[in-house]
Amino acid sequence: MTIVRFPWDEFPEVWIHAQELEVKKHLAYREAKSGDPEAAYHLVNEMLSAQVVEQ
Repeated sequence: MTIVRFPWDEFPEVWIHAQELEVKKHLAYREAKSGDPEAAYHLVNEMLSAQVVEQ
């Protein structure tokens, strides 16, 4: 089986607000991942880094 990946040449820079493990341990993660918009809002709101936003 051959995996074909699309080149990301023009993909914008990504800013990391929290460590992946920290996000996955959050109480709202599972519900947010399942499509619950309110849980997603809480997850993002609590994981958002003011320092990254200032950059």
